[in-house]
Amino acid sequence: WDLGAQSSILAVASCALLMAALHGSLVAAKALAGMASVCAILYIFVCYLVRKWRRYPNELILWRSLADFISAVAVVVGAVGEARAAPSQRCSLQTARLNPLLLQFGFFAHEAWAFAMLVDAYIIIRDPFQTNHSFAHAMFQLLVWSSAAVFTFATAGELS
Repeated sequence: WDLGAQSSILAVASCALLMAALHGSLVAAKALAGMASVCAILYIFVCYLVRKWRRYPNELILWRSLADFISAVAVVVGAVGEARAAPSQRCSLQTARLNPLLLQFGFFAHEAWAFAMLVDAYIIIRDPFQTNHSFAHAMFQLLVWSSAAVFTFATAGELS
């Protein structure tokens, strides 16, 4: 079933790109591609929470996927808001103001989780017999989400 889910998500993303190329409308393509990302991320959540895939880096991958989920939902909500608005009101929508902030937060948090994964791998290489990772993971949570929020709010004036 794993291969079927992955190929289905890839097919939806490919259809979104094809739709954008043929019709020139990016709104539907953004919505479809965003939904494909949301489906892929939900599949990661299901594998971790329901199927109990709890091996070493999966917890960090789960949190990195949550950052991706924020960005994907921002893309979908922005595309739906853009599709439902009149052409003269697209720039004044609240979603048009919030979308860059959510994308910035999600992208920054995504990259910060990649850095946290790198630091965690370094810690494990330095001391492979350390079994208590809960403190390090709690610090990663605090540092990643707070740094993403601080960076997003610091650059909010430039984005909106």
